[in-house]
Amino acid sequence: MPGFIHSGDDFLETDAGILITETTITQFYLFDSTGIPEFMRARKAAQYANSIDDVVKIFVTGNNGGYANDWLIGDTKTNEVAKLELGLKDYRVWRSKDTAIIGSNFPSDPKLIREETTFNVNDKTTSPNARKLRMEKLVCIDLKGKIDAETGKQIEADHVNTLTNKAADN
Repeated sequence: MPGFIHSGDDFLETDAGILITETTITQFYLFDSTGIPEFMRARKAAQYANSIDDVVKIFVTGNNGGYANDWLIGDTKTNEVAKLELGLKDYRVWRSKDTAIIGSNFPSDPKLIREETTFNVNDKTTSPNARKLRMEKLVCIDLKGKIDAETGKQIEADHVNTLTNKAADN
């Protein structure tokens, strides 16, 4: 778009083998107008990061809290995945070389939830909580250790309602 300095893309893969995508933290409310905007940090990470540690450092440094996210990060060189949950004051990193890490608009860190959001983790009727429950069942239980391109397609196509445990009507 003319004049738009941010790509608007939610995902990228770099020549350094770094994979990055984001999912917005629901009901986040803090912001620091003196910090570095997300799109600048995302661009810098895409251009200069050579590892998960690099991505985390770039996103945390000068963070303004605007567009708070869970950043899902992969490194094809080390076969490692990570999730950087980044608020304004709080952040946490989860890492793994032997499992998938999920994210879909739900915050995970209790401290960040308590201090920087109004998100109710106990309301199973909200879309982020419903997606979390379903992804935990699919990725962490049913398909654990079996995720490949085909099972990834199954996960993306899944439309089971977690409240009724039945396929949702289209």
